[in-house]
Amino acid sequence: MFGVKRAVVLPMMVAAIAACQPAIAQVLSDSQEPGSLLVFPFIQTGTIGGVVATTITVSVTCPTGAICPLHQPVNLRLHWVCPASAGVCQERDFALATTVNGTVRFHPGDGGSIPAPPCFQGYLLVWVVDTFRNAIKFDGLSGKAVIHQLPTADTAYNAIPIQAGANLANNAIISLDGAPLPFNGTSYKEVTGQITGGIQFPGQTAPGANGSLNTFLIFLTLDVMSNRPNPPTFVDFNFYNEAEAPISASTSFTCWGFFFIDGTVPANFTTTGNGLVQSSQAQLATGAPVTLLGLVLTQEFSDGVFAHTIVPLLNNSVPVPTVFFPEGALPPVGAP
Repeated sequence: MFGVKRAVVLPMMVAAIAACQPAIAQVLSDSQEPGSLLVFPFIQTGTIGGVVATTITVSVTCPTGAICPLHQPVNLRLHWVCPASAGVCQERDFALATTVNGTVRFHPGDGGSIPAPPCFQGYLLVWVVDTFRNAIKFDGLSGKAVIHQLPTADTAYNAIPIQAGANLANNAIISLDGAPLPFNGTSYKEVTGQITGGIQFPGQTAPGANGSLNTFLIFLTLDVMSNRPNPPTFVDFNFYNEAEAPISASTSFTCWGFFFIDGTVPANFTTTGNGLVQSSQAQLATGAPVTLLGLVLTQEFSDGVFAHTIVPLLNNSVPVPTVFFPEGALPPVGAP
């Protein structure tokens, strides 16, 4: 009798769990699929050894289920986003165009239609627009950034794609030109507010080795009002070493942040080897949840050779709705 009840109850539990999954999948973006918008979490301006520090490529494919004519044009809007200076997160936007199955390749400050970001480091947003510059659904974007930090070292990472809402038709308008970009699950899909991932802790490359590791965390939020004062984002997190011993830490940034794990963040940090970093939900000072995306940058110096890697951080799959405000798209009066 017990076996029969278990056989009935277990399928019911599985069905109940499965019923909950589409609701999350529908509103949460998928980093493994092309999107209508891309986030490049780390860009750097200038040149190193005569080579540009950042090279960006954006490619376009025909969205799943759509029919794309040969050489169909695709218009892009791009937006450099800077960390705060005196509380203000500066931006600079521009436009590019390509075609389905085409690729555009550019550097920060290429000239012509591509302006330099108003900062040394920051992040980049790219989204598909129509001929009137309205943001539209076209889940065909993918991208890559190549980062050059020394004449002998390059590394690369894939842009983070964000899809449009599942119930929107292809080419449907998401947001009018100059209006905010809503990441609410029905316009653009949502991202999360917590990061987790493997990490190499700073220190020697090996006991007695002639070399060392430097480790950096790169954070950004989409909760941004461009060219306006922004509140800081607060992040609490734990580092775990190979023996699972936790070391707690906390930091804050405004729009974008670059943190060197060097004994000050967190204080008295002496752990070496490999481990895990995991944050709690990113928040404003009021406790309101905000979005959080990130990368781990590791620099290795060994026997006179320099190498570096950039690895994306994962998330907890809990959607956090937000709105990104390009220049001129002002939030409601009284908004934080």
